[in-house]
This record gives sequence, C-alpha cells and structure tokens, in this order.
Amino acid sequence: MDKRLGTVKDVSDRLGVSERAIWKWNSMGKLPEPIRLGRSVRWDLDELERWIDASCPARREWEARKAVAE
Repeated sequence: MDKRLGTVKDVSDRLGVSERAIWKWNSMGKLPEPIRLGRSVRWDLDELERWIDASCPARREWEARKAVAE
C-alpha cells in the first residue's frame, strides 16, 4: 500500500491553522511523527485522518495506541 504523503501546507490546510502552528505543534509532540525524506518533512495523510478521528491525542499517546493496535 502506497502512503499518501502531505507537506506542512497540506496538514495546515486540513487542520485549519497556520504552517507555523504545525511546526510548533510538531516540536511540542502534539502531532503524529512526520516522515523525513532527506531534508523534506512529510506526514502520512491517512494516519493524520485516523489521528483526527481519535480526537488528536499527543504523539506519545498516539504512538502507544498504534503499538497496541498492531
């Protein structure tokens, strides 16, 4: 299965906040872990949708939930 990857702009558009807020939330551990491709940062858009459906838990909690589900 291919992952749909999104940029910070894609994520900010989906969440309705600024790109700056996305970077801040990411550094605070409030978003799912991004994927790093060289110097590029992308988010798995399908995971982002599941994260939103789960009421946007902090990264630590989200990773724990994913580990239990696997």
